[in-house]
Amino acid sequence: MKSNRTSSRTGQGKGRGNNNPIGRYLLLALIVAALVGALYGIAKNLIDDPPVITEIATIDPVSADGSGVEAVIVLDCSSSMRGYADAYPNNYLDVLSDLLSFYPDATNAVINSGTVKGKDLIDNIRLHKIAYTKQSYINQDLEGFATKVLSSIKSKSKTQPLFLYITDGIMSGSDMQISKDAEYNRIHAQDLKNQIVQAFNGKEAVGVSVYQFKSRFKGEYWAYDNEHHPIDSERYFYVFAIAPRPVLADLKQKVDSKKSDPTFCFRPLAQWHAIDDKVISSGLVVGPTGAVNEKNGIYTYDPKHINNNYNGLIEFSVNASYLRNHSLENMKTLADKTTVAIGGHTYQDIKVVWDSVAGALSFKVPINYLTDDSVTVSIPRLEQQWIPKSTINPKDGNADKYIFSRPDCRTFLLQELMNGLQNGVYGGNEEYIYVGTAKLKRK
Repeated sequence: MKSNRTSSRTGQGKGRGNNNPIGRYLLLALIVAALVGALYGIAKNLIDDPPVITEIATIDPVSADGSGVEAVIVLDCSSSMRGYADAYPNNYLDVLSDLLSFYPDATNAVINSGTVKGKDLIDNIRLHKIAYTKQSYINQDLEGFATKVLSSIKSKSKTQPLFLYITDGIMSGSDMQISKDAEYNRIHAQDLKNQIVQAFNGKEAVGVSVYQFKSRFKGEYWAYDNEHHPIDSERYFYVFAIAPRPVLADLKQKVDSKKSDPTFCFRPLAQWHAIDDKVISSGLVVGPTGAVNEKNGIYTYDPKHINNNYNGLIEFSVNASYLRNHSLENMKTLADKTTVAIGGHTYQDIKVVWDSVAGALSFKVPINYLTDDSVTVSIPRLEQQWIPKSTINPKDGNADKYIFSRPDCRTFLLQELMNGLQNGVYGGNEEYIYVGTAKLKRK
């Protein structure tokens, strides 16, 4: 992974023919340049913050959605992450362990410049073999992952990369900026958000999934102003998955399949996905089966048969598998927001419901409504509101000093991070995620 900081620059040169004045001057100039470069590097290293050291676990390619996947776990090693390893009980390590189980053939793990097996990543965290640094640069990390994924897509590589970034989601300015102005992160919230947008700008083919978890945290926590506070409470952390969209859809399916397993700890409190880049129009099912028949894209029905056997109602449904950007917990909300139009007129009395047994959004239309035999169902894009918001006013006394220790508070600036991801990955502001139309004809 690319370093977050620029390394020192050095210059070197060789002189030939010391009796040649031009050669001597050239040699002298090269020596001076070398000294200036060395001094610049030393000064920069003294002033700048040290780079964040990441822990990378590389996992052998596995089959996912018909393509090989090369998964890489990257641990954000900023100081604010240290406390997760020290807490007890600690499902943080259990979550990481279960994440590894999705790709069981772990091979190499690079930890603090050393190499171990991927399965040993958990032990290295638990046994305090991780070197934590003061801060992280999420936007730079995400941009690096997205660039590598995009390059893989363009090269049509046989294996597809999957980066799994473990972080508490804090966007922040540099230590130097914060030391000059403790309010830097608050004042520049929009600028920090824009960095996330820029990280994914022009990379619409790259998918992003975010899984939210909560775990025990015990130790010193570095707040937005770089002041640290001893805390012992539950805090949120996140798994960012960055990969080609089909790979993330496969990962989401793996996660959803474990939902009913109470022993599995990779059970996110919430999920956010950008794995579909176009408005979906397929997947609309019209029934009842046998009473409505489809041919060449047109559904035919016998009004008399529908009235006598189905109370005059034609059924419509969209299976949740077509709505991959959203977790099952969001389906009821999606149903409430979905609209049904016939001949361009929206019918408020046609209610869309979430059928958890069928795993689909469904609704019924009376055949006497079908004066214009074209039914359109539209599912709008939801604003992501699952990140808990703080009720504390940071300007009230010293409340801002403890805002991060409260388990019910959102991580500072994470809302900006999510908004930035949505703007950058989708590459636009599509109003809908799904628009399906069915043409019907009476026999």
